[in-house]
Amino acid sequence: MARRTEFSATAELLDYLQNAFTRSSWCDVFVPELLSESKRAVFSKLISACANAGGGNYYFGGKVKGKRFSELSPVTMADSQYIEQLIFQNIFPELKGVVIRFYPLETDYGKGMIHMYIPDSFDKPFMASDNRFYIRSGLREQIMDEYQGRNMYRASVSSEMELAGIINTNGIPEYSDGRLIEMRFYPKFLIRNRGNAPSEIYKFELLVPSELHDTSYTPLQNYFNRLEGPYSVFSFNSGSPVFQGETIAVAEAKFYIKPENISTYLKSDIRINLYSAQGVQNYSFRFSETFTYDNRPVTSGIFLSEKSLNNKI
Repeated sequence: MARRTEFSATAELLDYLQNAFTRSSWCDVFVPELLSESKRAVFSKLISACANAGGGNYYFGGKVKGKRFSELSPVTMADSQYIEQLIFQNIFPELKGVVIRFYPLETDYGKGMIHMYIPDSFDKPFMASDNRFYIRSGLREQIMDEYQGRNMYRASVSSEMELAGIINTNGIPEYSDGRLIEMRFYPKFLIRNRGNAPSEIYKFELLVPSELHDTSYTPLQNYFNRLEGPYSVFSFNSGSPVFQGETIAVAEAKFYIKPENISTYLKSDIRINLYSAQGVQNYSFRFSETFTYDNRPVTSGIFLSEKSLNNKI
């Protein structure tokens, strides 16, 4: 995977090209002529090849000699928009995450160099405008072998599970004699498959401080798995596939806070581990920043104030 090279100013870019740059499949310099309308098909092949090779850092507005940068041959800022348009119109599927930046030259008004970064993508392979797939091998673009295309397709067809959010985070109060004695929360936890294949197997773990968990709440208690320090751990295994783009409520919980456990609430996190084909994703949310009452954070002072009651006559 090629990492993005960043430059704070034109001088830094030129210093890199003149002293540290070496041509490779993932790093190259191209002349302005490649951006002419007559070279649209050639440019399309180049982008297809670069993207299918894992992306990289590419520069427009210079010349090379061997594997080294030799001299400037500036482009214009309008060429940045042209590059973006060419990629959008000539590469399939859509190549996302491309970063294009123009670096102006002080000595040549209106002209400069363009740095284009193409990220590695799970959407490979990318097709050029001639309906063929290309890949960079060394410093050349060549038509991709059939087995390479098949392998990329297999890699691109995968699930991608993520935590979509937590809903029902507003508290429900319980009063006695006009004074708040308990605040209850009934959150639901959502996961989403944003990949391009169904997710058959996953596991969702919810870690809650034991002091805040209501053990009489059966919908959550049925999934109790273990104790881990001050946390109760609840485990939810995949019961059915999560399809492409689908969001499901994987768990529902009940927490409560009282004067005697408010300090635990204020200093603790709710933790989530999501296990799936792409590995383990860990999430952590501060209780006091996630759960609210009347859309405001719950503080210890809430148990000191009395509820205002309007008596009806």
